[in-house]
Amino acid sequence: MRIPRHLEELKPLRQWVNYIRIWNATKNGGRGGYDKPPINPGTLRDGMTNNPDTWTDYDRAAANIGKTATHRDTKHKDAQGKAPTIQAPVEGTGLILAQGYCGVDLDGVIDNEGRLAPFAAAIIERLDTYTEISPSGKGLHLLLYCGDLREAAIAAERATYQKAIASGMGKEAAARQARGAGDFGKQFLLDAAGAITDEAGKVYELEIYFYIRGGRYFTVTGNVYRNKPINRNKGAELRAIFDEYVARNDAYRAAQRPAPTVGTFRTVGRPAEGDQDRKMIESALSAIDPGALDFGEWASIMTALKVLGFSLDEAERFSSGGLIGLPNSKNDSRNNAYRWNKFRFKKGDNSAAGIIINTAKRFNWTPAEAFDSDARTKYGRSLYSDEARAAYGRSLHTEEERRQYGRDLYAKRLEKWAEEHGDDFRQWKEQRNAQGQRKNPQQGQPAGQPSRRSGTTAPREISLDDFKNWKNGRKG
Repeated sequence: MRIPRHLEELKPLRQWVNYIRIWNATKNGGRGGYDKPPINPGTLRDGMTNNPDTWTDYDRAAANIGKTATHRDTKHKDAQGKAPTIQAPVEGTGLILAQGYCGVDLDGVIDNEGRLAPFAAAIIERLDTYTEISPSGKGLHLLLYCGDLREAAIAAERATYQKAIASGMGKEAAARQARGAGDFGKQFLLDAAGAITDEAGKVYELEIYFYIRGGRYFTVTGNVYRNKPINRNKGAELRAIFDEYVARNDAYRAAQRPAPTVGTFRTVGRPAEGDQDRKMIESALSAIDPGALDFGEWASIMTALKVLGFSLDEAERFSSGGLIGLPNSKNDSRNNAYRWNKFRFKKGDNSAAGIIINTAKRFNWTPAEAFDSDARTKYGRSLYSDEARAAYGRSLHTEEERRQYGRDLYAKRLEKWAEEHGDDFRQWKEQRNAQGQRKNPQQGQPAGQPSRRSGTTAPREISLDDFKNWKNGRKG
């Protein structure tokens, strides 16, 4: 494939992968379609859109076209749960969306007469950038460079990391939490008029992605639709389009969400507790937009509903048919039933209710007074006040609590040694205290003096070997 001149700037970037095509009969509402898993150009095996070690430059990726690649098809496991291995020719190259390069995927917007859907034409005009026809011939890919969004994303990651470190989180955990803090991306399902819809009414798909460190790739065909350079000044416009469709999607989900029903239900391990429980949970659910949740958040809510005794039908009613509207949404009720049977939760039903309530609070839900008295006792005071949150666990992570925990362990060890050695141990302890000789074997500083790190008085360990040496020497 000869790359268009407007894409020459992309060739040296190590952001290229290969891809193969695999027919998937379940796609597009049963009409079928091709999956295009990424392939590592260096090994001709499975690549990863979030692992730069599986990317390369354009020339090396382009040289693989037509070669045989090997793919483990984890989406279609056999009856034994094993993923089949598929060998297929490399179809082409793909660009990882990362480091400021981002894009818009307009799926199905070109009809059989070559006419373009009006909503797609409007987006193309607003972004005014390089656009090419997708491998299907029915869609378009728009590529941009958004340096302003890149800088904002880096700043967001830095701020998230610093906040996590300040909270006491370790560096590795803080780095994981900060990764992708400035990213955004979503798939929107649109009807024939370009309005938000669900899977049943879908005619088009609009996908908008910005990732600072990868997470998606676009196939690059070189089949130019709009012969323009990659626009480097449309970051704000891309974000505006994204936010517009998010708002439309949120409004559609809110309108489609069924009103909560009231009835009794039985929670795991407890007797039925009447309408009050379900009223509170369903009031919280009514505030949550499942389309605004990522997969992990959605799965947590569904698992919590299962633990709380809700049926799969009720849970699917909450999620409007599952993952519709979420990134990577290719799911139907059969997939939801499979996941429902796999959901496990070990923290207890109070924590399950807490997951739902805390998520609802992000959507500005506030529990009515009618719920408060029971909810404070049954569902965790940590959901309702700073004081209660401290009482339910955050205080365990403060510096004073950690010091107290160490002092308690120290006291228990003294009690154990006193029981084992009786008067000898007590005599030795009193003698050492009187002489000021008891020291921390790890830090080597007298007991009761400030710690070098914290400036506070820390508990001091007593070495059993020191005691034994003292006891043997006295007997000798």
